[in-house]
Amino acid sequence: MLEVPRSIFEKMVAHAERAYPEECCGVMVGSRVGDANRVLSVFEAANVAGERRRDRFEMDPKAILAADLWARENALDLVGFYHSHPDHPPVASRTDDERVRPGVHDGYSYLILSIQKGIYESGRSWTLSGDRLVAEPLEITSGD
Repeated sequence: MLEVPRSIFEKMVAHAERAYPEECCGVMVGSRVGDANRVLSVFEAANVAGERRRDRFEMDPKAILAADLWARENALDLVGFYHSHPDHPPVASRTDDERVRPGVHDGYSYLILSIQKGIYESGRSWTLSGDRLVAEPLEITSGD
């Protein structure tokens, strides 16, 4: 399960809407509580994909390193990543599936935000099961 406070979820949505019609991407930092990844902060990352930024993203490695350093300094962990699907549903694509690796990406949540004509429509979280991404519950909480 992915638990995200509404205020943080709204930051990710705003990032996705600003990036439209290209995909946005970012890092989610927080803690693992039981079977849930609880997000406490997010770090926007530049989409440094050279081509096809409307349907591909490549996260700037500097953003991942900055998020990881901040997490360690604050006794937290990287709990996942988010990206947008401009004018497509929040369904893990074949490319999304191909990017995750068992043993490397286990336990992370992958939030996909569907942005239709520049406006947030829906979101869905995914996690690695075996060698494929499978849907997991997404809970938007009222707390910060």
